[in-house]
Amino acid sequence: MQQRLKSLKEEMEFDRCDSFIITNRENVYYMSGFTGTSGVLFVTNQESFLITDFRYTHQAKEQVTNFDVVECGNNMWDFILEQIKKYKIKNTGFECRDISYNKYTEIRDKLKGVKLIPKIDYIEKLRI
Repeated sequence: MQQRLKSLKEEMEFDRCDSFIITNRENVYYMSGFTGTSGVLFVTNQESFLITDFRYTHQAKEQVTNFDVVECGNNMWDFILEQIKKYKIKNTGFECRDISYNKYTEIRDKLKGVKLIPKIDYIEKLRI
């Protein structure tokens, strides 16, 4: 898993993404080993987080080693938005096939000045 995270960070650097949001369940599993049904990965150059709700916190802490496990309430996106502001992220990639247009516009409107970079099969390409 550590090599997968390293490869992702190398791709992020190449594509000039300061962070990347992984929402596809299969990709969450591939990158972290987490098998729960509610989880999002948020990766920066400095930190890597698995964000989940209270139902999966214990499971995540047992399954995941290369990510800090964060328990969030109803909205995992609030934590991600806080981190984007905290790390002064300017460009963030995301899996555009897994985020609705409504969620995209909500995030875009909250993150003025942050470029959202839609990516297709970004994690899948790492598997090859």
